[in-house]
Amino acid sequence: MRDATMNAEKMGISNRKAVFQLIRNAPDISRKRLSESTGLDPSTISRIVSSFRRQGYVKEAGVNRSESPGRSSIRLSVVKEAAVSYLISLGVEKTILGLGFLDHTIEKIAEFSTPQNFNSFLRILAEKIESHYQKYPAKSRIIALSFSLPGIIDRKNRYIYNLPHLGWTGINLREAVETSLDKMKVEILTANEAQLSLMAERYQNETMAPYKNGFYLFLSQGIGGAILSEGELYMGRSFSAGEAGHMRIDKNGAVCQCGGRGCLETLAAIEPVVKDYERKGSVLTGANTIEKFRTLITRYNQNEPLAVDELSAMQEYMVIGITNIANLLNPEFLMIGGMGYDLPEEWTTILENRVKKEALTSAGNQFKILRATMDIHDSTLLGSDLLAMDYFTEKNIR
Repeated sequence: MRDATMNAEKMGISNRKAVFQLIRNAPDISRKRLSESTGLDPSTISRIVSSFRRQGYVKEAGVNRSESPGRSSIRLSVVKEAAVSYLISLGVEKTILGLGFLDHTIEKIAEFSTPQNFNSFLRILAEKIESHYQKYPAKSRIIALSFSLPGIIDRKNRYIYNLPHLGWTGINLREAVETSLDKMKVEILTANEAQLSLMAERYQNETMAPYKNGFYLFLSQGIGGAILSEGELYMGRSFSAGEAGHMRIDKNGAVCQCGGRGCLETLAAIEPVVKDYERKGSVLTGANTIEKFRTLITRYNQNEPLAVDELSAMQEYMVIGITNIANLLNPEFLMIGGMGYDLPEEWTTILENRVKKEALTSAGNQFKILRATMDIHDSTLLGSDLLAMDYFTEKNIR
């Protein structure tokens, strides 16, 4: 009898979470649609929704008259400030601080140059968060600090294994942040920037809906990646699955941040491409590597010979890297994101056609290359918010 009661309670919690996730991820959904999507009877849906409304998590957002002639339904949505998280998109050169809400809207608060020293970074971040927190009227609604980081992260233990371009290794992020912000009793969350960007695209980009298996290639100062396997993020035993930037392309190539030679990111990441252009030609305008790379793309679009040479070489190495990924994982798609969002639109078709020709026939058949719909900052911020609100759902929906 006790086991039956426990199983019924677990099923009830599972049903509540499923309903809440649908309201989160499909704004303006109706009770009727919730019943159809979950298979729960209308009376159960009504009870669950009523409890969410009493808790202040869900609201009625107006009338929808489009479901069937002559009948109206009430649209449901989450309450924006029912849960709030600080979002930290930490880049190699620039960090953006934002607020993320339960409805996945985002407000940018501040940005600053990322220091090379972790303690300096933590001091600046703490000052900016404390300054905002003191004035924020909904302090009790803040549930987490959610970090997007450029490297290998233990998501479970909030531990930084290695951020190679910053030289940060072996850092207990949770402990460090909690010590620095000891007055804020909130959860510390963190994940790799490529994984979060893939989460963001799956949430916002309808083109992704048909796909269950794919790869997100994150171009920045280095190259990262994230694997989608049967609709779920695959992170590997120690959370480092998808690090495509460290596949070896040229055994006699330049030394990589990882210590190896000729890794893909030494040839096709934006930092070596920008540096090689400036070594051969003129200095690119821009305050950092990202801005300089955008200048380089502008010159490429203007058919400047050296810019065309540099980006054409980058494209060749990308073909090699993506072909390896296609052969190894046999994904349905590969999405190019991060600074890949800024690459010329025609590259998507060019790369897809090249890879289909060079990959194994079975891997290239029906293989798609997609272009990200969010830039390097928007995708990591939205992904960080999704991470935070997944945590809120798991902890609070019972």
